[in-house]
Amino acid sequence: LNDQLEEALVQNSKLEEQLHAYRTKLIANDLLRTDELHSKESELEMTKAAQERAKAELDRLAVESGILAGHQNPKQKIQHLKKIKQENADLKLQVARLEARAKSQERQLTTLRAELELDVPRPKRRQLCEAPRGAKRSCISRDRADL
Repeated sequence: LNDQLEEALVQNSKLEEQLHAYRTKLIANDLLRTDELHSKESELEMTKAAQERAKAELDRLAVESGILAGHQNPKQKIQHLKKIKQENADLKLQVARLEARAKSQERQLTTLRAELELDVPRPKRRQLCEAPRGAKRSCISRDRADL
């Protein structure tokens, strides 16, 4: 019976040592997590401060831009906006024309590459029109070899 009691006491002391080691590890982990949490919180605060400074700078620049680009006379503002809208429409039209031209040239290039690879005989003449649509066209005939 005494042997069992001594064995139980030894086992109890081992368990207490393990419990003490686990508590020490737990405290160390909590301290590490607390330090990590504090560093993340300070990083978050710095980021928020930087964001607020950037927002203030954006607001300041927006006001300054409005002052520089704005007109005091409402009629001048309207005329300015009309001019900007017209320029925008002209640029969109120009982009559409250039995109159509690029697609056409791409098709021509693809056709020519295919003809070169296949060695297909090409038509002898092609008629080119150099005037814009709606205007009187002056078309000329050229050999494809001249292109």
